[in-house]
Amino acid sequence: MADTENTSPVTSTGTGSSPATSTGATLGDVGEKTSSQLGNLKRSQNWVNKFELDMNMGKDPSNISNAKWVDLAQGISSITPTSNDTTTKASYWNDKGFQEMDVTGKDISIAVKGVRVVNDPAQDFISSLFLKMGDQCRTLLRWTDQSNNVILASVTITKIQTMGGNANAYQTFSFTMNLNGAPIYSAGTGKNNDDGTGLNGVSNTAGSSNGGVQ
Repeated sequence: MADTENTSPVTSTGTGSSPATSTGATLGDVGEKTSSQLGNLKRSQNWVNKFELDMNMGKDPSNISNAKWVDLAQGISSITPTSNDTTTKASYWNDKGFQEMDVTGKDISIAVKGVRVVNDPAQDFISSLFLKMGDQCRTLLRWTDQSNNVILASVTITKIQTMGGNANAYQTFSFTMNLNGAPIYSAGTGKNNDDGTGLNGVSNTAGSSNGGVQ
């Protein structure tokens, strides 16, 4: 009787010494499915992502009718988005001593680094904000990812650096874009930087929907 009680849960949950009893799957099957899907993977390079700023300094991402977009590309060697999450932990009776975590807030920033390129519209625009404060440091960002998904957001420009380093080195250029409030996300509606060959990511044909921002 004791043996029956011990083996029944293993059969229904797929745990213990016979994990395939309830699912009918084996480790070999899982491995074969994974291998067959490798042909669909695309390892796009970072430059495929397109970042644009509004030189008219709009504040509302839901209204871009007056936006004057300028491409952030010349002299830019690194763009790194970061999400600083606010989380809450809790442990309930059903967790049996373990904890659960929920994300209750997000603070998203995008760090941009490169070298100064004078007369580039995007860099000149950012450089003009060096002594500004308040709303004068806010504008709109349009980010089109490798799958042509678009993120529109109000951003505050901070940590502007327009020069620095050794005398015989290129002037450094860097700044950070801090997202204000909830961005607007549109799936497959944009056109990224891909040249359309598919060699460096998803083709830039609008309407592609092969995933989100990665």
